[in-house]
Parts: sequence; structure tokens; C-alpha cells
Amino acid sequence: MTYCLDAWGPIIPDSARWLKEKNMELVVPDISSDFACPHGHGGKLGPIGFLPPPIPNPIPPPPIPYVQRWLTSQDLTAIQQLHAGVRYFDMKIARKPFPFPGPPKSDGPIPPPFDWTFYFVNGLYSTVTVEHTFREMAKWLAEHPREVVILACKSFDVMNDDDHQKFISQLMEIFSNRLCPHTEAPPTLQDCWDNNYQVILSYADRKQAANQKLLWPEIDCWWTKRVTAKGVVDDLTNRLQTKGRGEDEFFVAGLNVTPDEQYIASHPNSSLQKMTYAAYPQLMEWIPKQQPGAGKTCVNIIAADFVDFEFIQLVININAFKKN
Repeated sequence: MTYCLDAWGPIIPDSARWLKEKNMELVVPDISSDFACPHGHGGKLGPIGFLPPPIPNPIPPPPIPYVQRWLTSQDLTAIQQLHAGVRYFDMKIARKPFPFPGPPKSDGPIPPPFDWTFYFVNGLYSTVTVEHTFREMAKWLAEHPREVVILACKSFDVMNDDDHQKFISQLMEIFSNRLCPHTEAPPTLQDCWDNNYQVILSYADRKQAANQKLLWPEIDCWWTKRVTAKGVVDDLTNRLQTKGRGEDEFFVAGLNVTPDEQYIASHPNSSLQKMTYAAYPQLMEWIPKQQPGAGKTCVNIIAADFVDFEFIQLVININAFKKN
């Protein structure tokens, strides 16, 4: 994947300008698998509620503030992350099945049968809508015409065929001629510049994306689901050395520690942020050892929770030192 930073952006202007002048395979820093859009634009997670279970659950869920500590994975807004250098966004999309906190009462007003408002979801719905966030991103792209981003839409909770068509139409309207058509091999940065393409849109639902030339297939994501930094690093290293990446395909290497039930129960006063920061030193050591490019053991997109300047700069730096 080609990568660029605006020459007048906040991250080392000289390096950014050098990257723009090179037409080469580069690595894209990532926001994470769980896009915390609720922190953007003054919004926050909850108190809208959990995704409804398929059957009534007699056990009440834990308090939302407690759950939020383990579900929130970013603390920068989408636009702040774009300014910082993030160029890949992994987003779980959903539509609310009915107004929360529960189904309408028998004597209450009947909600409309269809609410085509889409939200980000990660156990809790976002308060900010997908449309609002994407329009903000489209505005930012218009102000930075030589930037290219990858948007990966997935999950699609409580969405039927009609919902998908409505959502896809919304995406087409928002990003319009900035969308890069799907090709067998990822385009170079020069290809995107020549055609004014700024958005590569990955859509995880194969059925819906099949006949849409502007939608790219789901991107392969390597999430190790390990509690420790050592477990994450060992798994990623082993997978690169044994399986490796597919030819001419995007793929994400996830530097994300993942709490399991045992960890959460034994750390009642902790959070995903505290857990991530404790693992950060060892996770960050892995990045400079990687090689970008199209080779089997080369990295492409690197993901992390609570991305900051250090993480983004480490990813950019391995592009600068790419071996020929």
C-alpha cells in the first residue's frame, strides 16, 4: 500500500515531503480494530445501551461506565488521528433495532419501522453517527487533496439488505469521485494522485460488495487475542515467518492486547487503556524490526489501541528506512 503525509502536516514536514516524492510500497499506520468514534466531536459511549441479546437475559448487564472502560480503544477524534498521520480506519457499523433502553411500551408511541441512521458499535453504540464522522473526514480530505485513506467497514449489526443498500448509497454520496475502484492489485500512490482517488473503501459483506466496483473486499486482519505484549509479538512474528501475507493484498497486523474474562475479573480497577499503556514499551519495540513492502514477511498496515505520536512516528520511520 502506498502511503503519504501532507507536506505541510504536523508530522516532520521534511520526512513527509520525502515520502510524497517517493512512489513506493509503504506501511500505513492504523487507528485500531475498535474505532472509538464516540470520543470524537464531543461524543462519548453510552448511556444508550448494549446490543440487544437474541433472547431475554435475566442477568442485568454491568454498569455502562464499567463496560466503557474495557470497550473504549481510542482517545483521539477521527480528525485528530488524520492530522497525526493515521491512514487506516477499521469501523464496526450498526443500526439500532429499536429505541433504547428497550422496546416501546404498549401504551407508548410506535417508532418508525425503519431508522436508517448508522452508528459505530463496540458492545455499546456511539452517540455520534457514521454519516457525521464520514462527512467530517470527506471535508478533511478535500482540504488535503494528496492524502489517501483506507476505510474498512465491518460487523453490520442489525442490518438487512435494505439497510446495506441505504448505507452503501450514503457512502457513495459522501465520498463520490474520491473512491478508488477495486483492482486486482492495490494502486500506487501515483495512481491515486493521477485519478484524484483518496478513499479505498473495504466492505466486509461479500454479498453486498460483489457487484459494487467501488467496494474492496474485507481486509485480512491478524488479531492475536493475547493478554500479554509478549504473546502478541510472538504470535505476529510466528505468523509472518510461517504463513506470511498474501500476494497483492492489504493486511493488518494488530499490536493489540486483548483482555479476557479472567483478566478483567482480576483487575477490577483497571481498563483497556491502562492495560495497553503497560504493554506499549514491548509492543513498540516490535515495529522498528519490521520491513514494509510486498514480500511474504513484510508488514502492510499496523494496528494499535490508543494510538499516539510515538506509535505513528515509528510506523512512518520504517518506511523511510525501507530496504531495496
